[in-house]
Amino acid sequence: MNTKKQVFTTGDIAKLCSVASRTVTLWCDKGLLQCYRIPGSRHRHVPRDVLVRFLTENGMPLGELEASGDGRPHILVVSAD
Repeated sequence: MNTKKQVFTTGDIAKLCSVASRTVTLWCDKGLLQCYRIPGSRHRHVPRDVLVRFLTENGMPLGELEASGDGRPHILVVSAD
């Protein structure tokens, strides 16, 4: 899954959180997770910042969303000096 996306579907979120898609749908239906639908579509969409806030507020790990978003590799240098 491309975690650099700015909008996630309920299926994306289900995979990220290791839950059923129906669980994510219920979160949306109960108003726990803010989502929107594009007119004429059945699919729910959740912006990245809303998803990160939801996961953080509910004590859930960010998983792949925590990875650096700039696409560049990072190097940690440790010195014993």
